[in-house]
Amino acid sequence: MKRPYKQWLYPLPSILAFIGWAFVFYSSGWSAIGLAVVWTMIGAIIYLFWARKHQDWPFSKPVIVETNKEI
Repeated sequence: MKRPYKQWLYPLPSILAFIGWAFVFYSSGWSAIGLAVVWTMIGAIIYLFWARKHQDWPFSKPVIVETNKEI
């Protein structure tokens, strides 16, 4: 789909941001990394149960409708 914006020097800013956040994450220590992984897993499990209950499965094929409406 066409988008009304473009990222300057794509994908370089995204790669640099990822490297920076990976450094911050790694330098926080193994206990913080372990805690982050555990909380992420708990959140993912709760979300998948919620999505199944509400019939809003995140892995189904999305229906995308593009309009010619100007933003």
